[in-house]
Amino acid sequence: MLLQCETEPASPAVDWLRADMLASLRELNEEALELCAAAPAGGCAALGEIARHWPRLDAAARMRAAGCLYLLLDAGFADDEHLGCGAACRVHEAAPGCAPCFAPEAAAPVSQAVLTFAWHLARTEAAAARLLLAVPAAGVAALAQLTLGEVRALARRCTARLRPRWAQRPAVWREFLAAAAAEDAARLARARLRGQRLMAAELRQGPATSMSVFDRRTSA
Repeated sequence: MLLQCETEPASPAVDWLRADMLASLRELNEEALELCAAAPAGGCAALGEIARHWPRLDAAARMRAAGCLYLLLDAGFADDEHLGCGAACRVHEAAPGCAPCFAPEAAAPVSQAVLTFAWHLARTEAAAARLLLAVPAAGVAALAQLTLGEVRALARRCTARLRPRWAQRPAVWREFLAAAAAEDAARLARARLRGQRLMAAELRQGPATSMSVFDRRTSA
């Protein structure tokens, strides 16, 4: 179960997470939100909501939005616990029936940063990879086995799969960004926790509702 979404150092639930780890996550979330705000809405309901609210946030509000204890992009890590992937794993260019949310040239740097961060956590702090990125245990093990070159290749092929988290739930984003704009810690905590619970539900439901970056078929 994901831990409560709080990043304050005083919270005993997250004392074991290093400050540099949380700072890196915040930076990734800021990049993710900038990417989402600049993207055309297309078929992703969340993008229009982010584009409306993000430009109105001042620096402090943007930091509050980026400071939650999970990645605000869905990189397709969620899958069932029987996931198997080694050096020969392949990646779908995009989820079946889903058009990419972002232009490849815009998404590529973010994809590289996300996959490199995930790989680093998988090798050094597996529990943090599960908490911060919603990667199931089998996915953490699979990532940890990859070489740096394989991670870079995986990131290049993963750009088409990047989505804002809760991609088809604009109301979640509306409340989340409104809570970040308001200087109301309790409201922000509730919005973060709602997102955390949705992530946990997706992990429990497995690949039927979540995209996996990994293809179980090995390359020829």
